Amino acid sequence: MTSPGVCPGGYAGKWPGGVMEPLVACMLNLARDPGQGGWNYLACCVSEMSHSWSAPFLLMISLQKFFGKDDKFFTLLDASAEEGRLSIKALTEVLAHPEAVENAGIFQLRKEADKAITEQINEALVSSFVTALEREDVEVLSGVLYKIPKTVEKFVERLSLFPEMVSGVDFSRHITLLTAATEQVVALVKMIRTLGDGKVAEAKAINERLQVIEGDADKLILEMLRDLYSGRHEINRVLVLRDLYELLETVIDRCRDAGSAVMHIVLKNS
Repeated sequence: MTSPGVCPGGYAGKWPGGVMEPLVACMLNLARDPGQGGWNYLACCVSEMSHSWSAPFLLMISLQKFFGKDDKFFTLLDASAEEGRLSIKALTEVLAHPEAVENAGIFQLRKEADKAITEQINEALVSSFVTALEREDVEVLSGVLYKIPKTVEKFVERLSLFPEMVSGVDFSRHITLLTAATEQVVALVKMIRTLGDGKVAEAKAINERLQVIEGDADKLILEMLRDLYSGRHEINRVLVLRDLYELLETVIDRCRDAGSAVMHIVLKNS
């Protein structure tokens, strides 16, 4: 029998050879408080119980998997953010020569890959008793990340219908903003793994850069629309380009939404 131990949350007790009573107490506390405080409480409980267990390391691994506190959600969210970045990378090649686009096959593959990741996240949420992050937060972030390659695919589909309408259009400024936005999203999502490490300021700085990019995108589309409505273009070209410009702005907006979702998670668990 070990000496009495006090864990975060106010639980105090002795840890006998049998561990069911303290283990149940930890489970109930974590169910009530699935945030960082609950996990700190669980870590303390396991530390205390380890004096009575012959294999404390295996115990912790078992508890992590049982409660969903392993890397699967972080890994899947990282993969989803990366799919968005790869879809933008492919889009930059298309926008370099927009009049030569043939089909949206590669973009459909990117979207379907991200859709499969989203489905894995949803299945994991159902099968996990308690998740490292709140379920609603994971669902929101996963849904927003999926919309990035989905919107990119929609853009390329529209572009492939009327490639002759974009002849001579310079998309280089759009490419710069899209690339920067998805890179910031990937960096922010990766930070979720380090919750509680005092990186709130760093996360805020990345999110602020996303906000600046989104503001620049708003200014860019206003400039583009001003040119379209100048009376110098045929009506069909105006309609097609306006639709394409708005879809590109939507991609930036989805990146902003992803940043907001990550910041919500970071601040909640800091």
